[in-house]
Amino acid sequence: MKQTNSKDSQDVEIQGYLHSLSPIKNTKKKQTPYFDFFLQTSDTNKVRGICYEPQQRKNLLQPFQKKSPVKITETKRISTTSFSTTNEEFKITKKSKIMPTTAKFSYNSHVSSSMVTINDALEADKYNTVDVTGKIMNKKDQIQLVFKNNKQLRKVDCLIADQTASIKVTLWEDARDAVRSGKTYIFTNLKVRVFDDVKFLNTNPLTTIVETDDMFKDINLVPHELNDTIAEGRCVGFILKIAKSCIVCNNTLYNENTKNNKITCTLCSTTMLSSECPSKYVCTLTIKLADGKLQAYTCFNNALQSFLASIEKSTSLDDITKDQLEDLFVNAGTVQMVVNNSMHVVDQFLPKAT
Repeated sequence: MKQTNSKDSQDVEIQGYLHSLSPIKNTKKKQTPYFDFFLQTSDTNKVRGICYEPQQRKNLLQPFQKKSPVKITETKRISTTSFSTTNEEFKITKKSKIMPTTAKFSYNSHVSSSMVTINDALEADKYNTVDVTGKIMNKKDQIQLVFKNNKQLRKVDCLIADQTASIKVTLWEDARDAVRSGKTYIFTNLKVRVFDDVKFLNTNPLTTIVETDDMFKDINLVPHELNDTIAEGRCVGFILKIAKSCIVCNNTLYNENTKNNKITCTLCSTTMLSSECPSKYVCTLTIKLADGKLQAYTCFNNALQSFLASIEKSTSLDDITKDQLEDLFVNAGTVQMVVNNSMHVVDQFLPKAT
């Protein structure tokens, strides 16, 4: 990087390969448009660039797509930032010139990775972007509807864990359907957020989620973040009901609302094709606990899917019959469950000890 002195500030010339070029976003307070990116400045190092001149993005798009090196002149070094990142940061201005150049090092896709453990993510600063690998310990079935900028958005919460810790991840829009309980995934481009002094991770339009092999054998399976407890017992009773559910709010839909393959949700008033509505499983289990008492628990889709994972069945819930599922439960022997005792709901079945 080269610096040129001026009366008011120092102009800095930076060069290298572009990574993680964001779409144009708006700042939270003043709704000022901006975009950001990483610039690989050596084989292993990177700096962060931020620009409040949206028209400059088109000058960066082609070299970003072609993975070709660029030189950016007249940038301003940022000494402090609300994003609290550990990388050096530079502001690209209206006067900055962006031009092709040559580099003495090659493009390295790993430079833009921010892969950390979940414990490191819990210690990261708010608004940082992190990549984590985690196992889905619990995924809520209830879809939450949020209205933002006159748009209705959908989200669900899940709990992920690795060998170091566990953390809540809020899955927005399409990310809701990208994970299943009991499976392990690589998450990239998650944002660290804080609510009521508790950190969690947020998906966003740049987040990617890829399933991977389960690599966590020594995982702490007790989710302290939830007000749940571990129950242990044997299934001695099984009742399963299957109905359609609303694609917007997950409310149960009943056949009497169906007409010409169309169905209207009584909760959110959305009309949709009945054939497009997913199945909602509501299972009542009678569990004989260790002390001999009988307790009824309710399970929904994600808990039932976690049961299949706990007994090492890779079958999807949609591909198994009611009779097969019943046989698996009543013949499973002793099971461990993460339960919400106040509501008598099973959140998660834990893998059997080996």
